[in-house]
Amino acid sequence: MEFRCRLASPNGEIVESVYIAENEARLRHELEEKGLYVLSLQPKGAVAGLSLRLPQRHAVATREFLVFNQELATLLKAGMPLVQSLDLLKRRVESPVFRAVLDDVHEKVRSGGALSDAFAAQGHLFPRVYTASLLAGERSGNLDAVLRRFVEYTKVIATVKRKTISALVYPAILVTLALIIVAIIVLFAVPAFSDFYAGFGAELPLVTRIIVRLSALLRSQWVLILVTITVAIVSFVMWLRQPGQQARFDHLILGLPMLGQIAKKFATSQMARTLATLLGGG
Repeated sequence: MEFRCRLASPNGEIVESVYIAENEARLRHELEEKGLYVLSLQPKGAVAGLSLRLPQRHAVATREFLVFNQELATLLKAGMPLVQSLDLLKRRVESPVFRAVLDDVHEKVRSGGALSDAFAAQGHLFPRVYTASLLAGERSGNLDAVLRRFVEYTKVIATVKRKTISALVYPAILVTLALIIVAIIVLFAVPAFSDFYAGFGAELPLVTRIIVRLSALLRSQWVLILVTITVAIVSFVMWLRQPGQQARFDHLILGLPMLGQIAKKFATSQMARTLATLLGGG
């Protein structure tokens, strides 16, 4: 998060600058440690003390996270102490969110805390397998090797996900086009043909009558149908976030005829890679 600060130096010089920090309290503490006097401090873009900033998604880019771990493993392999390595790497990070996280991690490690505990304190910002790998590396004294194994593990998982998504793009496009064509036929073509055949006074076949009535229902109640679908999706997402419901949904997916087998193989391979990463770290 960016803050606009008005500071006074010990020799009386007044300076104004923009700083990046996790929160206002941490920034004030860092500035006071440098011997500066904080005259005013407010979020960048604030007017009359009211922040105009929109909520930002607190996340760390996977690529930047992997680069950080690769560089950290290299520095540790070269014999540089952990505290100095973190201090050097946090200055090279461009993301404000990741930089604030590394500032906090560096402060905790410099105060005597473990690296795994420092990253675990960041909540769900990092995967649990990462903090578990750090803990295994700290106990075995082979932290640099564990970091390299985690980087390779993450790259493999990302490659599998990327290939899976690429394989599903073409079928998704075909299904989308098919739905669009069906919607055009049901909403526009069917009513035109129903009016045409109604002029002959002949009774239409049963299947045709069903399609005509379905078309009329969709044309007259499309708002209600759209609202119903939206409410159903929102309700499903809220149900899925309830404790224990995700496990029930996963159990249901695993029981499906074809999709269940694919999900089982993917979950088993991911578990095996995760276990190999942790065991490799000692």
